[in-house]
Amino acid sequence: MRAPVAPAVKLQARLFALVLAMVCAPLSAATLELQVIAAPSCSGEATCAPATLVASRVAIVATEAPQERRLVWHGEPQLDWLLDPGVWQLRIESDSAWSPPAMVRVAETDPAQVALCVWPLGRVDGLLQPERGVPIEGPLTLDFESDQGAGGSGVVRGSSACDIQKAGWFSCGVPVGDWSLVLRSSGYVSQYRFGAHVPQNEAFAWGASPWRRGASVVGRVVAARGASLTNEAR
Repeated sequence: MRAPVAPAVKLQARLFALVLAMVCAPLSAATLELQVIAAPSCSGEATCAPATLVASRVAIVATEAPQERRLVWHGEPQLDWLLDPGVWQLRIESDSAWSPPAMVRVAETDPAQVALCVWPLGRVDGLLQPERGVPIEGPLTLDFESDQGAGGSGVVRGSSACDIQKAGWFSCGVPVGDWSLVLRSSGYVSQYRFGAHVPQNEAFAWGASPWRRGASVVGRVVAARGASLTNEAR
């Protein structure tokens, strides 16, 4: 005769089955209301569309399979996108446009809302002039920063991988606009250009840049209330 099962054990078994069903059940797609804010320079010859919008789901646990969704953007200011519930990173993939990534949490109940700012892509060209005996090695990166975000989005930062060509010439993709630029490579002294205007129809000329081994001390000076900073400050 089989021994009777205690009520507590039955309750635990039912709870386990319920949790297992909730974990294994397929998630229902939810709506993401995506607003695409194009910079004023996204017009005329420097059109930003068409481009590919890429959504990558952020894995919560290491065993979770990665998910990626793609959608062709033809310049619409508003899009509705069906995505599984979770945290997603959005970006634009294009040879002629750039956007900073945006994070959004998509829920099963209310539609999620997020804005993605888009700039037309320009170019920075320059020449590395190494010291004698110092090789030109990559990877070479150009960081850019501006507080003139499209649609009043505030400070915008990004980074671009540069192509190093023969004889030390380099080229980097950078959004059209006014930027503070930093040319970096691990083990070398960084080079700076402040207030650089990257135009729409031609490359920003970085010029010749001395290339030597070393490092840079980088920071930001904030003036106290009532104080002012000058170029003579040390």
